[in-house]
Amino acid sequence: MLRDIDARELIPQREPILMTQTLYEASGNDARTGFVISQDNMFLEDGHLSEMGVIENMAQSAAATAGINTYINGEKPVLGYIGEIKKCIFHRLPEAGETLTAEVHYISEAAGVVLYNISSHTENGPCAECRMKVFLEK
Repeated sequence: MLRDIDARELIPQREPILMTQTLYEASGNDARTGFVISQDNMFLEDGHLSEMGVIENMAQSAAATAGINTYINGEKPVLGYIGEIKKCIFHRLPEAGETLTAEVHYISEAAGVVLYNISSHTENGPCAECRMKVFLEK
């Protein structure tokens, strides 16, 4: 089990688009990431992270999960692209200052396309959930 890894070791994104900070833990087909929402976040609207910001956090959390093997092998992270989002439900938009946690559950992979179930929440409750396909550049 991996714990408390800087997400920059797992994904190629950097500021100002970096939307996940820490891989709290990963084991088997599951991972959990964290991101503290700052007041100057580019996706902040009226004090809340926008839907696009929440989706970008989920996508980067999925990419961090995919980046675990490259990290273990000492390789650079690969680019990933959102291919499809289904069954996306927003419960609430998190506020600046909250820590957004994403739970990533691997479903399957075929031809460089990985399917995940992802949910996000803060200490104040659930934020969003979706099923996401991510294309990984090899």
